Amino acid sequence: MVPARGGASVTLKVGTWVVRGDIYVLVACPTGFQLVNSLTPGGAFSHDVQRCVACRADQYILDSTWANVSCSNCPAGATCNGSALKSSVEGALWVADWSSGIFRLVSCPPGYYLVNTAGTGLFSAESQDCVLCQTSYFCTGGSSPRSACADGAFSVAGSNSSQACFQAVVLRVTLVLPMNRSSFGAAQSKELVAAISSAALVESGNVAVASVSYSRRDSALASAQQVTVALDVAVQGSALAAAVQARLTQDAVNQQLEEHSLPPSRTVTISVVRGQLPSSGDAGWPVAGIGALCGILFFAVVTSVGYWFWWVKSRSGTSRRLVGAEPSTAVMQSDLPYELRSKYEAARVLGSGAC
Repeated sequence: MVPARGGASVTLKVGTWVVRGDIYVLVACPTGFQLVNSLTPGGAFSHDVQRCVACRADQYILDSTWANVSCSNCPAGATCNGSALKSSVEGALWVADWSSGIFRLVSCPPGYYLVNTAGTGLFSAESQDCVLCQTSYFCTGGSSPRSACADGAFSVAGSNSSQACFQAVVLRVTLVLPMNRSSFGAAQSKELVAAISSAALVESGNVAVASVSYSRRDSALASAQQVTVALDVAVQGSALAAAVQARLTQDAVNQQLEEHSLPPSRTVTISVVRGQLPSSGDAGWPVAGIGALCGILFFAVVTSVGYWFWWVKSRSGTSRRLVGAEPSTAVMQSDLPYELRSKYEAARVLGSGAC
């Protein structure tokens, strides 16, 4: 109880009050409270409305000693406790904008891009966020927008350079799970990605949820529901994509779903949404090529051997006995040159160069 001028007593509530002239003036509120002293924000002073108003738990306030600063709703990229703001992404830079009484997000770390609009193109304090770079994009950070990889290229979520982009074949794996909307949330989606990456033997960063839809299945139970989830699996090269496709059998997928506390999928379908798998002709080409090469080599060897025999016969058709033989030396048919053997059975050396 503070004695007021004129002998009356005034009960002062939360805040710091001072006497100015004949009245009490609220000059400051505790942390987490908004100082109100006018009928409208930033309006003329009004003695009768002075008070400290507590901010909600999902709000923050820059300064509780300035009537021009109001409680502000927590932006998407931060957490608040009624007084302070804490960034949800490490490395994000928030600065106080005293002219508007809010924190402004001015920079994001590499692998994230800055969002501060609500889809209208106009600034929205509550929409401010550092968003993780999606697959097939790369984000250099700061205030720069995200950049798409070249056509047909893929990058894992959170990539921060164009060097992270690579040419990929993207397989779309579609599952039908006996779950309803309330039982399939962010936690189950994360487990589903882990299950598919384990079954495919690829990094979890190469698997992303493409779409989720809910429907009632054809059942006697009107409440029976199912969720259809499409996931994209990106792999480098068509040969590896074909191997991944072969691994993603329904039995293999359901085994991993069970290990990740998810129900088995009623169906597992796989399609190619980017790139292409090796065709049957492409797959058989190496075998056919090897067979053709072997045939060519065999022909070459046989031809070479035949030529070698012909060369030996042609070169060694004359017996060593005829080389330097004395006149009147008798020779057999086998000692004659190859082309004369069919004409003579025997011969005698008459002299050098004749027989």
